[in-house]
Amino acid sequence: PYEKDMEPRASEGRRRSSNDSCGSGRTRDTNEGRKKHNEMEQQRRRDLRGDMKRLATTLGMGEGTPQKDVLSAATKEINELKTVESTRVREIDELNQKKLKLETKIEFLKEYAAASSARQEQEQLAAAAAAAA
Repeated sequence: PYEKDMEPRASEGRRRSSNDSCGSGRTRDTNEGRKKHNEMEQQRRRDLRGDMKRLATTLGMGEGTPQKDVLSAATKEINELKTVESTRVREIDELNQKKLKLETKIEFLKEYAAASSARQEQEQLAAAAAAAA
């Protein structure tokens, strides 16, 4: 009875190992997929090394500089640029606010000048009318 329990049931079937001749097509596909994946990974790493060299050169470091030093310097540079950018944005906002205040003040002064000149004309007409009478 124990040995019967150890045998696979008919519904389970027999699993094929990678050494079976029937599975050779699948193994070949797997190997080709693995080779393709390895080639893509090698290309990605070559690209990364090239990017690191360009970044090191841009930052004024030698090509042999360790990756962590290049990345650290790049991060510092980026943070500094972000600080400069935020400062510039804040300065531009302040200048825009000053411009708006000045434009409002100019508009008020134009209206005041127009009202003042109209009042002066009325006073002159009233003075001329009083002199004529």
